[in-house]
Formats: sequence, C-alpha cells, structure tokens
Amino acid sequence: MSANSIPIHWAADEWQGMCTRLFKLIRPRLVAFFFAVYLVALLAMTPLSWLRQFFEPALQSAGIRLEQVDGSLWSGSARLQAPQVPALQLGWHARPLSLFMLRLPFDIQVSNASLDVTGRLDIKLTGASVKSLSGYVDDTAFAPIASAYGADVQGRLRLDDVALSAGWRGALGELGGSLSWSGGPVSVPFGSQVQTFQIPQMQGQLNSDDARWQALVLAMDETPLIDAQLSRDGVGSLSVKRALAERLNLAIPAGRDTLFDISQRVFE
Repeated sequence: MSANSIPIHWAADEWQGMCTRLFKLIRPRLVAFFFAVYLVALLAMTPLSWLRQFFEPALQSAGIRLEQVDGSLWSGSARLQAPQVPALQLGWHARPLSLFMLRLPFDIQVSNASLDVTGRLDIKLTGASVKSLSGYVDDTAFAPIASAYGADVQGRLRLDDVALSAGWRGALGELGGSLSWSGGPVSVPFGSQVQTFQIPQMQGQLNSDDARWQALVLAMDETPLIDAQLSRDGVGSLSVKRALAERLNLAIPAGRDTLFDISQRVFE
C-alpha cells in the first residue's frame, strides 16, 4: 500500500461520522421549523368566526367593522366597514406550500359597487408586498374624500400589474406598474364659487430606484403632466407641469415650466 492511499473502511467510517454530526446539528432546527409551520397551518385553518374575538376589539377602536365573516385565514371572505370608505367585500386564498420558503402569498380580491381590484399579497419575515394588482376604481369611491374638500370628481382609475413592497419598519421596497385615468369633469371650490375643469385622459407610470418611488403622469401623447415622488428617507414632492395647466386653460406666467411645486416630509 502506498503512503498516499487511504483504507476504504477508514474513509467509510469518517464519512459516516461526518453525516452523523451534521444530522445532529440540523435536526433540532428542522424540528423547530416544521413545528412552526404546523402551528401556522393550524392557526390559519381555524375558523375566522372563532378568531375574530381576538382582533375585533382592536378593529373597532379604529372604527373598522368586519361583517359576514366566512372561512379561515387560508381561504375566506368578509365585508369590511371603515370610516369615510364605502363597504368593501374582501376575498382571499392562501398558497400554503410557500411556507417552506418562509413566505405566505394570498390571492386577494377587493370589490364593491365602485371598484373591483385583484392581486397577490405576499407576507415575508422582512416585510410585505403586493403584486399583480389590477382592476378599476370608479369616481364614487373617491366621493367621500372629495366631498370633504367641497370637490367633485368624475372618471375611472384603472390599475395594470401594479407592484409595491415595504419592510415591516416602513422601509420602501420596489414600485412598478401602470395606471390610467379615463378623464372627466372635476369641480373644485374657489372662494365663493365652484369651477369645473375637464381633466384629459391620462396614463401613469410607476417605478422606483435606489433613491425614490416615482409616479409620472403623462398625456396620451406622452407629454409629462404630473411628477410625484417619495424619497426613501420620507420626503414627498409633487410637480404639476405647465402642459397640464395649458390643457385646463389656466393662466400661467411665461417662462415657467410648472404650475406649482410642493415638497414636504411624509414620514420619518
């Protein structure tokens, strides 16, 4: 036998010993992991009619009511009543196999007489995200908010494959997708009078980079009309372009590229 050769029985014993040590190291973690998955699955399959007694007081203190609750956290439906918002019908269905990847996606639907939106809510250890958000929101959904300012809005907002994410501590993640507005009259108070403007049909592009979220609103001929941004350190800005003022027949001084620009801190 040469000096560099290794006895077969020694190599087999060494391999068996290494596997045994590795199994002893991993086994407690595997047991803990599968036990945690089992507890989550058990909780999720519990009927919501029984679970609601634990979270209903917190919802009621915020002025939110859940009615017609049916199903479980895995799959179910409910009717949600919230202040300044028309009643919403909620529906959800989980994809539990994703628990093995430490995330839990839900297919969701939110609807009432004024809107119908579907998408996917993805809950992870680091935060949450909404993906493939598509549907429409009619003007009547905005009516409670608009009327609080004495305004009236008519039109339909459409969402197409909108996606956004954020960390549990509020850190902004990714933003993407597109929007469109059907156009229509908007009435707003000016002193003792109410003026009505014909808002043109518009489209919006949502995107993000290392510095900010951005919503860029364009005319159908791609002319920029509105630029809204939210920086990752919490500063929001809104710039209404001259082109929108011209489409609304608003007087604007010569040489100015914008009707107005505002900026303020949204969160810390």
